[in-house]
Amino acid sequence: MKQLKIVLLLILVLVTITLGGTAKQDSLKTYTLPTVYVIVEKPSEAIGSLHIIEGEDVKNALSLREAMQNSVGISATIGTKDESNLRLRGFRKNEIKVMVDGKPLNNGYFGNVDISKLSLLDIEEIQILKGPASPLYGTNNMGGVVNIITKAPPNNYWLELNTLFKRNNTNEITLSSAHSFDTWNYRIGVSQEKTDGFVLSEKFIPTPYEDGGVRNNSDKCLYNISGSLEKEFLNFHNLGVDFGYNKMDKKNIPSSIYEQRYRQYQDWMRYHIGLWTKMQVSESGTLNLQLINDGSTDRYLEYKDPAYENLALDSKMHNAGFGFHSRFTKTFTGNKKLDIGYNYDFQGNNRKDNDSYQQWTDSVVHIHQAFTQFECTIIPNLLLTSGIGVNTRINRDNNKIQPQLEPAVGIVYEIIPDSETSFAIGRNTSHPTMRQLYSASKGNPDLKPQNSLKLEINHNQALWQNKISLSFSVYFNDTKDLIDLYNGRYENIYKVQSQGTEIGVSFSPDKFFQTSVNYAYLSYRKISDYYLTETPKNSLELCQQFTFPYKIGFRINSSYRDRCLSQDDDGRYHTLAPYWKHDLILTIPWKRLKLSLGVENVLDEDYQSEYGYPEPGRNFSLGLQAKI
Repeated sequence: MKQLKIVLLLILVLVTITLGGTAKQDSLKTYTLPTVYVIVEKPSEAIGSLHIIEGEDVKNALSLREAMQNSVGISATIGTKDESNLRLRGFRKNEIKVMVDGKPLNNGYFGNVDISKLSLLDIEEIQILKGPASPLYGTNNMGGVVNIITKAPPNNYWLELNTLFKRNNTNEITLSSAHSFDTWNYRIGVSQEKTDGFVLSEKFIPTPYEDGGVRNNSDKCLYNISGSLEKEFLNFHNLGVDFGYNKMDKKNIPSSIYEQRYRQYQDWMRYHIGLWTKMQVSESGTLNLQLINDGSTDRYLEYKDPAYENLALDSKMHNAGFGFHSRFTKTFTGNKKLDIGYNYDFQGNNRKDNDSYQQWTDSVVHIHQAFTQFECTIIPNLLLTSGIGVNTRINRDNNKIQPQLEPAVGIVYEIIPDSETSFAIGRNTSHPTMRQLYSASKGNPDLKPQNSLKLEINHNQALWQNKISLSFSVYFNDTKDLIDLYNGRYENIYKVQSQGTEIGVSFSPDKFFQTSVNYAYLSYRKISDYYLTETPKNSLELCQQFTFPYKIGFRINSSYRDRCLSQDDDGRYHTLAPYWKHDLILTIPWKRLKLSLGVENVLDEDYQSEYGYPEPGRNFSLGLQAKI
């Protein structure tokens, strides 16, 4: 009850502060507002600039990690337990918030949502926020936000089949059914992703612990099912439910090519279910409510022999999360808009092994957040968005209420026609992971949240009748209280000041040819006492796309990654060599069919994205899409 009173008081204070703005109507902008698929309804609400990966770029990938790793400013590598290590502008995986249709996913005991094992079914786009995050996203997003947006059910077909085949019995098959009616729609799909292991480059030199050819212990079989149902009531209320389930019976785990370890997952499972509603409570007010439940379970095994017979470690883990998210939106005359809301997230973990956790051990975390955000037009063509969030965390072993402020301000200005300049500044936090709080040998329940003051300036410009598009971003991050091991215990010991720029140019002289160049530069100041790992200083993406008669498409993607630092399990730093990677894809549509042929890593480059973890060599792909 005491916690509830504090939260209500915070909301009241925030509303009082925010209602002081005035504005004139912005007659230059019109928007189509989806009912459910996004957490922010237009880019200005995100505060920082949004980077979009289109759904077509996801279709020829076997995982979200593959779909994201060719974007500058993003690093998506494979970690020591075969999980994806996602980094945005150098921020680590446990500092990044991953969402599906605006609903956050449980980040588990280790603080990581493994995007390499999430379903690719019916993805419309992936929204990536690298800069300051709006309070509308909730908290726990210091490093940025990844929001996976699923497709709205169509009204012109019922079934969709997608198949993708690659080397070494690697394939993915998805079958989905979706349709939109007058007042309701549905979507349901199943998929299987299977591989006997990815093939290394012919240039790879075997080590005493790695055979070469097919990467040791990289086989898997992953099953997915997901769906949603949405219903409209009385023309102004919407109610929906969605769910997802991912399952692997057994998965061998690749080790570093410089070590001899034999590890395995058994009974790996992840699920999520969400219930949401959008209600028009008055002519100018809407209420969004979400109830979320998700969780995961796995059995992690370590063996002393390659036959997987002599067991050394047997660890079982269950994670469960629950969330309640509310948001009330009020529009005023003069095109002003106010959002207020409250979010509650619970995360629980239960683990047992034959080492430090002989008995089932429970760990829990409660996170509360109240927020408000106000939007108005100050002068013609200048849009101001300001917001503030207040959050607090309550641990099992530390129930002190220590509020954290997360203010944010964004300005969007149309200086000249076909241009947009934005400025964003905000403070975002990320709470300690359950491992950092509760690990039997390393945990510290008194850890403070990590925080970062983030600043970003972005400019987009269209030229020559919109045939040329320019984008330019500069940013600065002042990050403090970073958590890492010190004398065998997790402590708030590091700080880092990083800065960089991202530049993009695209040229579309006609419908036949399009080309784009994207470049990113990232560095950190000498006064920093923390190294950014798996993050190159310079990265470059080149794309040439041709459209031939009958809508036949051909695309060439080339990516360059500069040298970067990588840390091994003992904490030592290594420098990884720079590399180029080239991919080709040909698409041939015919009525409701689409055939795709691809070659990945054309030059068979041998490279490592993390120390000791080589990436696949040359690969071939064959895909087929059919709509009925």
